[in-house]
Amino acid sequence: MKLLGIFSSSAEADRVCGMLEEKGIPVFRERPEPRSGLQDSVFVCLDAQFDDAQEILRDPSHEPAQPIDIAQFRKDVESDGMKSTFDFLFVPSLIIIAVGVLLIAVMYVTVR
Repeated sequence: MKLLGIFSSSAEADRVCGMLEEKGIPVFRERPEPRSGLQDSVFVCLDAQFDDAQEILRDPSHEPAQPIDIAQFRKDVESDGMKSTFDFLFVPSLIIIAVGVLLIAVMYVTVR
């Protein structure tokens, strides 16, 4: 799973996710708490589709080399226990973000 981008608006992240999944590229979207001030992250689930995902962002008419049936992919993820992989990645991401926010707060207080 590779990070495709961090989006400043939920609407833009929605648009990107919808466009990629419509083309057969499954994505994982990390949505921070609304009041956290953090931005939405979009990951391409299958590394082999990362280049196609980037190309679709540049040229929406691009067709991926190996589109995936998104409904079947989600079903397989749930049934194979891969959901724990997504959960496993979510917690460390939150910890990294929290440490980053803490460092920024410490720097702000010391500079002030």
